[in-house]
Amino acid sequence: EQRRDEAASSTRSHKERIGIINDHLRSIRQEIDHTNSLVAAKKSEMDTEEHLLSLSQREIGQSLRDTYSIENENFAVRENIKSASAQTKSAEDELEKLRTDL
Repeated sequence: EQRRDEAASSTRSHKERIGIINDHLRSIRQEIDHTNSLVAAKKSEMDTEEHLLSLSQREIGQSLRDTYSIENENFAVRENIKSASAQTKSAEDELEKLRTDL
């Protein structure tokens, strides 16, 4: 009977240990799931930031192209103004010569 009681006590002890180990295993699995979800969220955040960086770089490129285009237009306008000013000066000089001839 003592052996039976010892065996029963040993069985209870093993069952308690198994229960504790199972609880610990459940906790570890929950931590793994939580960690995996954090990793997925971080990856998603990195993908979003890479996308935003790409958009920003494209916007910078477009801004540089726009600036170059505006500078070229500005140069062309200045050249047209110089040309018009030269023509105006020439016409004024010619008009002045005609007036003096009269």
